Amino acid sequence: MLKKILICIPIFILAILSPVAPILNFGLNTKKIDANIQRLLKYSWFDELYSNDKFRHLFFANKHVRKKLSSDIYVKLLSRHKKTQEKFYRFLEKENNRNK
Repeated sequence: MLKKILICIPIFILAILSPVAPILNFGLNTKKIDANIQRLLKYSWFDELYSNDKFRHLFFANKHVRKKLSSDIYVKLLSRHKKTQEKFYRFLEKENNRNK
C-alpha cells in the first residue's frame, strides 16, 4: 500500500504543476541578451555584423545565436579575442545558411 502511494505522489505533483509549467520557463534571459548585445555594439566589428541585413534577424530569432549571447563569459571572450570573433562570424554564416 505504501509503495503505491509513493509511486502516485510524483504523478500527483506533476499533475498539479503542469498548468503552471509555462510560468516556470527556464529559457533564455532576453534582458541579459539585450544587455550583452549593447555591450558588444561598442565594438565596430560587432556593430557591422549587427547592422548587416544578412545576419540581423539571427540576433532576434535564432535560439543558438541568442544562447551564445546570453553567456557573459562568451561575450567577454568575443570582446577580447580576434579568434573568437572570427569563429562567431563563421557561426553566424552557418546559422544563416541553415535558415535558408
